[in-house]
Amino acid sequence: LKDPQSLANLLQGEPYWENGRMMGYRLRPGRDASALSKFGIQSGDVVTAINGVSLVDPAGRTELLRNISNATQLNVDLIRGGRPFSIAIPLGERG
Repeated sequence: LKDPQSLANLLQGEPYWENGRMMGYRLRPGRDASALSKFGIQSGDVVTAINGVSLVDPAGRTELLRNISNATQLNVDLIRGGRPFSIAIPLGERG
């Protein structure tokens, strides 16, 4: 996650809108299609927040990018099949 290009290898995202309102980012596999399932993420999941930071707010996305390199876990809030769902992705020790 320290290298943004490595993240692009794992997944691709595009804004997801519902009823004229941005809800988050719909995910699909990146170059390594098997990588998503390793983290419990499914193609088509809509990520709404990471570590409690909304992805809809541009300031939130900036805050997330500043703090993610020191995180030891990602708590991902998403919508799967129209229902809220959360997963925790351990990142291991950082630093």
